[in-house]
This record gives sequence, structure tokens and C-alpha cells, in this order.
Amino acid sequence: MTRTPALNDAALRAVADADSNAFPSPPGVFRDWLLGKLHIATRGRRMDCAEIVAVTDQRMGLLPPTPPANAYTPGDFSTEHEKVRLLQGATLGPQRELVMPEADAF
Repeated sequence: MTRTPALNDAALRAVADADSNAFPSPPGVFRDWLLGKLHIATRGRRMDCAEIVAVTDQRMGLLPPTPPANAYTPGDFSTEHEKVRLLQGATLGPQRELVMPEADAF
């Protein structure tokens, strides 16, 4: 699949819209995920990282509109699990490990 300017614009708009949302508390993440599994969207209040990825992919047309974005977990976007059904011939790229610097390095 070729990444087009339209896909890039959709991704930038989705991230900009999510930018003002707060990260939910751990119980809030679980509650929103559980509601998502019941096909009840909770978008617009607080969003976790997997939900931001799902919203972005949905806006780009790479994920179907259902289940709602809050039904996804980070593992769903892992190449180890490959639980997402991507559209338009899209595939997940290689996994990358994020390493945080030591707290005293700041």
C-alpha cells in the first residue's frame, strides 16, 4: 500500500484532535476498553495510546469503524499478535522497542 498525502492529512488531523484529550487513569483505561468490547464508544473524553492509534487508523480508512477505537489494546497492533484486520492492503511494519532514559539522566 502506498501512503498518500490524503492518508497523511487524515493521520495529522486525528492526532491533532486527540492532542487535547487527557490520558485516563488505569481504571478508566480498563472501563473504556471493556465498553469498547461491548461496542460502546467512549471517544472524546480521555484516550489511551492504543485508542489514539485506532482512531488514526480508522480516519485513514485502514481500520473498520467497528469495533470502536476504545476496543483495542496495544497488543492488537503488535506484529506478534496481529489481531487487527487492516484494510486497503495495509500491513503492520516491524516492531520497534522504545527505551526510556534513566530518570536521573534528565
